[in-house]
Amino acid sequence: MSVDFPDIIGAVGALIIATAYAALQLGSWHAGTLRYSLANLVGSVMIIASLLSHFNLSAMAIEIFWALVSLGGILRWYLHRGKTDA
Repeated sequence: MSVDFPDIIGAVGALIIATAYAALQLGSWHAGTLRYSLANLVGSVMIIASLLSHFNLSAMAIEIFWALVSLGGILRWYLHRGKTDA
C-alpha cells in the first residue's frame, strides 16, 4: 500500500478532529468555543480534500455533515460572542 499526499492530508485532518474531541472529553476545551468548531471544520475540510482523490460516498456524506455542523457552531459563536451562557 502506498501513501500519497491526499492520504496524508486526510490523516492530518482526522488527527485534528480526534485531538479536538479528546480535548473536549478531557475538559480542556468546551463545545461552544470557537477553537473547537474551527478545529472540527479544518479537520473535516482536510478529509473532504483527501476524499476528492479517493472517493467514498459514506465518508464524504459524514464529512460534509461534520463541516456544516462546525459552520453552525462558528456562526453560533459569532452571534453570541461577548454574551455569557445561561
